[in-house]
Amino acid sequence: GMLSRQSDSGPQMRLLRVDALLNCSVLTTVQKMQVSPKMSDVVKSILSSGDTLGSLTSHQVLADYWNSDAESSVDTLFRQGAFVDLSWSDFRKASYAVLTYGWATITWSDIISVLKEARMGVEYVWIDIFCLGQNATDKMDVIERSPAIYGGAKEYHVFGKVVASRGWCTCELASARNPVLHTTGALPSNGLAHKLEVHPSTKTEFQGFELAEFFDDSDRAKVRKMIETQNFSVANFDAEMRHFFSIFGK
Repeated sequence: GMLSRQSDSGPQMRLLRVDALLNCSVLTTVQKMQVSPKMSDVVKSILSSGDTLGSLTSHQVLADYWNSDAESSVDTLFRQGAFVDLSWSDFRKASYAVLTYGWATITWSDIISVLKEARMGVEYVWIDIFCLGQNATDKMDVIERSPAIYGGAKEYHVFGKVVASRGWCTCELASARNPVLHTTGALPSNGLAHKLEVHPSTKTEFQGFELAEFFDDSDRAKVRKMIETQNFSVANFDAEMRHFFSIFGK
């Protein structure tokens, strides 16, 4: 379980072993994708065509594995010993990867397929949907440290140009160091993410911070505050992101 912490020591953190992610039978089981009301209209139209394959998306993981009072429900996805719990200071010294992907725009079978080809050089990965206790009392304490979490990663994997229109994704990208963008060529052609990348309704160019998709105004305010903690401000954030996609979006 989560350890109690001293007020000055930072939150208790958790990392997932890369091999446990890549060999997770539930996440790699490919099936016909189901349409959910929470998905965007473009995603709904792709799935409604009926031939898109995949596994779970993040919102399904949230619904299926975090909706109970059992803190460890997400543990049942992975083999025993898949997670490592560590203090904030030990987490800061760890060698781990992070991922940025659009909410309900990619499946876990898509992500795992790409990472298997990526020849990752780290043993651990930090993924909010698995490593951040969704019912934890100190959840916001971890979220507010996003710049340090994403900035401290040894590897940074970005899935699809569609992330450019997602508010929280742009916040994560603000902290990027040496990110790798996996787009159409790397994504499984029969999967959701690839079909979304090539769909005519998908805007592949960066839409800008003010136009990015946010759940509500408080999300935008939180992201703005996080960006201001970086080495650049909201004012030139759009230029930074455009530069990112000009380099990695080819």
